Amino acid sequence: MPAFHLRSDWTFLAPPARLWPVLADSPQYPRWWPSFERARQLDDTGDVVQCRVRGDFGLTLEFVQRVVVREPPWRLEFCADGDLIGRGTWTLAAHEGARASSCCGRSTWAAPSCAPWPACRP
Repeated sequence: MPAFHLRSDWTFLAPPARLWPVLADSPQYPRWWPSFERARQLDDTGDVVQCRVRGDFGLTLEFVQRVVVREPPWRLEFCADGDLIGRGTWTLAAHEGARASSCCGRSTWAAPSCAPWPACRP
């Protein structure tokens, strides 16, 4: 099966250091990220979260997300297991030539195959 790479680019009106606490708190994603229907914390630190995400084309994915790399305030990496299997990364960078109060963020996921996804099943 082919691998899938999902990417979304975001622009934030905040510097990386101010944005970091929001991105690092994945149990709170449903408060600001419309696609996150649910994020239930499964451990004491918030590094393991059970997620339910509504994607494009009516696809809903349920998975457990675990933080595996934390490099404040620039990079946060997750691994996922469930309907979404693979690794996800938030990468922040200050806008070059822009105001110091803005940054760009990139969310990427690499999934080895789509076999477990209901929309991909024959």
